[in-house]
Amino acid sequence: MMVRRGIQFDDLELKIDNGQPASNQPLPQMRIQVQQPNQPYTLQPVNNKNLVHGQIGRVNRAIPVRISYLPNSPILHTLFEGQAVVVLEQSTTHYAILMQDKLMGYIPKVFVELIREDVYVPRPGAPLGALGNRADHIVHEAFTYLGVPYVWAGNTRRGLDCSAFVKNVFRKIGIMLPRHSGDQARIGQPVQDGLRTGDRLYFAMKGGRTVSHCGIYIGNSRFIHASTNNRSVSVDTIAKGSHYGKRLVTARR
Repeated sequence: MMVRRGIQFDDLELKIDNGQPASNQPLPQMRIQVQQPNQPYTLQPVNNKNLVHGQIGRVNRAIPVRISYLPNSPILHTLFEGQAVVVLEQSTTHYAILMQDKLMGYIPKVFVELIREDVYVPRPGAPLGALGNRADHIVHEAFTYLGVPYVWAGNTRRGLDCSAFVKNVFRKIGIMLPRHSGDQARIGQPVQDGLRTGDRLYFAMKGGRTVSHCGIYIGNSRFIHASTNNRSVSVDTIAKGSHYGKRLVTARR
């Protein structure tokens, strides 16, 4: 999610002052996670200490995200109607969602519709170095863009298109890709042994073999992309027979 307070914009990256600092210094007091008295529970355990199971949801109205379940706690960000979120935990009244600073924010459950699309995302607060392999780093970075608006030819966290999203995610882990999806689709090794988390996906949305869209595979037949249909970075399926599954023409690693 894009965070509202304490930020500066530049061409490629949103700097967050109220989130996990780059050094090993403690978190600022306002971002220490506050839990409900009736302990929220993780939706499903994962056999990886650095990943957690979540579900995709969409908000049905503009709603503030707060640092705790308390109604007057500070606001981190305001979601727009229809925006996608990753729900990590829940109590009787609130969902805890993944924020861009790798921690959680809280929103009332009544304003969220779960789409029942399972995803695996970095555990809130897990240090980047603890993630281990390249695929975990890719997913970690990709999910910091969730909900960023789709903007044709955009290239920043204020708004970006599909190829800029893939390019910027891979740039963050030290891999430089071309700006356009058709050029990206010629970089790297073709995937021939089954998709793995972190693979780049390329689609011919107008038929044929001409690449016109791209995204990043996150496992379980799901991928994350800057979507024109959803108007933001969100998660969709490439299952056999699905809208995107029928248009997938190549994957690169």
